[in-house]
Amino acid sequence: MPDIQIIIGFVGFFIQLLAVLIGSLRWKKRTSIQRIVIVMLSISWLIQLIAREVGQATGNSLWMYHMTMLIETGFIWVIYRFQLRSILSQKFFVSIAIFYACFFIYSMLYLQSLSEFPAYIRFVESIIVIFFCITYYVLCLRQLDTQLIHRSFMFWVSTGLLLYFTSNLLITLFGNILIQESDNESWQAIWSVHNILNVILYICFIIAFLQKEGRSSKT
Repeated sequence: MPDIQIIIGFVGFFIQLLAVLIGSLRWKKRTSIQRIVIVMLSISWLIQLIAREVGQATGNSLWMYHMTMLIETGFIWVIYRFQLRSILSQKFFVSIAIFYACFFIYSMLYLQSLSEFPAYIRFVESIIVIFFCITYYVLCLRQLDTQLIHRSFMFWVSTGLLLYFTSNLLITLFGNILIQESDNESWQAIWSVHNILNVILYICFIIAFLQKEGRSSKT
């Protein structure tokens, strides 16, 4: 199982890089949102690369995972703040940002240190992102002029994020229980599932970047 986990992890690592490269090929023709997604993926990939080296050198690089989650949530917040501006108020988004920042600090100081897996932060992040994705789908249903939604950039981004964070929410809820009651192989299996979700997420991003701009891709 550990060998499979490593292989899947590397596959996800290189597919993420592939998504960055595909997205960057037509940088000048990309929309602002697409460029934000490219930058988010690039920073995330770079942090993962550094985290691998730090983990091998020190034995624990989970503090960098905290950093990745904070940056990741920030970028997703910016993306949906723009996409959902017609259906959600700016005050609402500011409230979400303040709440998440305060909870992130509280969790880091009192719940789980930087050397532990940030399960509580991941749980809150998942709830926020799932809400954004579902709200995006509701917005699409309200826009009667939206055609061929499956050819929309944001549709594939939202689909990838929804699949990833919904599954991660379940892993966060039940993962700790399984780990406490089982051996190390269960943890390896859970982490392998997480790596598979990464692969699916980045495949969705690749499909998103391959879509042509049109009326439906403005949402």
